[in-house]
Amino acid sequence: MTARARAGAERAAAETEPQTLSVAPLGAPASRWYKDAVIYELHVRAFQDSNADGVGDLAGLVRRLDHIRDLGATAVWLLPF
Repeated sequence: MTARARAGAERAAAETEPQTLSVAPLGAPASRWYKDAVIYELHVRAFQDSNADGVGDLAGLVRRLDHIRDLGATAVWLLPF
């Protein structure tokens, strides 16, 4: 199974399970989610323009989050404006 197919299968399985947010209690060791994360870095102003002014914006980014997810990203790193 290719990495892309495996990521798609994992994503499909995750979509069928209810998603919950868990918070570690105070004093608990910090989560290490970033060790297994696939981080997609992007410059908001250059990514997607939603209002046709020629500059990317957060509304455009939100519209394209499913595309970033389909690429296999599990986290997004936004570069400053």
